[in-house]
Amino acid sequence: FLDDVGELPLSLQARLLRLIEEREVARPGEPALRVDVRLVTATRGGLQEKVLRGEFREDLFYRLQGLALTLPPLRERKDKAALIRLVFTQESATSPSVTLGDDLMDALHAYTWPGNLRELRNILRGMIAMRSDDRLDMRALPPECIVPEPECSGDPPPGCALNPLQKAERSALQREIEHNRGNISRVAQQ
Repeated sequence: FLDDVGELPLSLQARLLRLIEEREVARPGEPALRVDVRLVTATRGGLQEKVLRGEFREDLFYRLQGLALTLPPLRERKDKAALIRLVFTQESATSPSVTLGDDLMDALHAYTWPGNLRELRNILRGMIAMRSDDRLDMRALPPECIVPEPECSGDPPPGCALNPLQKAERSALQREIEHNRGNISRVAQQ
């Protein structure tokens, strides 16, 4: 498995191409060694653009395109919650008593994960390593992963937080409506 194949220098790309085409690998000054391998590579995308800019060999690009799978970034996955739980289970395998709190799971789900699975794994590893007890909660989450709730005015859509003044106004209005048994006209006149 070659991760980030798009970051290989051109000199190594030539050697990789030779390995694929001739099924041989050789150190300088040594005879070639026959190999029989299946190659799996990964990239963060943009290989075609790198080919156009001359940063990635076109012949190698087409050789690697045998079966290309495009995976959506973590932030766009419909199964993000299940994937977060799976990665957590993998990372906490040596500490099976560690659990994720619901508030933390919500925060992990809300985060956009610009670093994708690598970032998720590293964040989870850090939280597990630095935990003070077996239940991870919001205190374990690094500050850069906390998504602030947007403040809204008027009637907020679901998931939108009210500022303290809006919360107080809404609470007072609801009390008045209840006091007047749902008669909004009477509340409006007061």
